[in-house]
Amino acid sequence: MNKKIIETELRSSIYENLSVIMSAMSAPVRLRIVQILAQSPRSVEELSGEIQQSIANTSQHLQKMAAAGLVGCQKKGVSRIYSIASPQILKIWESLQVLGEELSTEVADATEELVPSELCTDLSTESVYRKVKSGRAVLVDMREEKEREASPVEWASAFTAEDLLVKASQLAVSKEYFLFCRGRYCHLANKAVVSLRKSGFKAYRLRESPFVLNTFLQDAQPSLR
Repeated sequence: MNKKIIETELRSSIYENLSVIMSAMSAPVRLRIVQILAQSPRSVEELSGEIQQSIANTSQHLQKMAAAGLVGCQKKGVSRIYSIASPQILKIWESLQVLGEELSTEVADATEELVPSELCTDLSTESVYRKVKSGRAVLVDMREEKEREASPVEWASAFTAEDLLVKASQLAVSKEYFLFCRGRYCHLANKAVVSLRKSGFKAYRLRESPFVLNTFLQDAQPSLR
């Protein structure tokens, strides 16, 4: 077999395997699973409840994702715990969200509805972190405790919405507060931003996910670190 034929077959094999990976991500339910597992590992039962699918259907989706190498699985007692297999998968997921907003007005409009621009900051991620580093601002993680522990964000303080309302009198009004949750489709931080603003605070919502924030810090210039 000559070299040209071998190279053609190799390329065909690569394209075929890449298409299998993309196909394993293509179902809406599986994208939701990626978004959830980006925060913390979950059992089949937990995922089933969050995506509102039967345990059997959820398991089938996970098996297809596992076969393509998207998720890993570990046994914990009688449960199977699933997690994202590679950070590269989360990079693809984040890029897909950005691309979706660029190509689809429906995606862009729905995203705006979920996270209104009026709640968000116009500052770049770098500018936000510089304010946090200087003590002029506070970065707040609004996710559930198990998610914060599984994928902690550097420099972030942890508050629930209830905590913020109860402790508002103890917060410095002179500082700015930048709140985030699971990413651009998550609404957990919205209500807290509105409540803080009503109490006289400068509060803003970040669209960036914990993965994006941590990736930015890992790649940040030494002066910011």
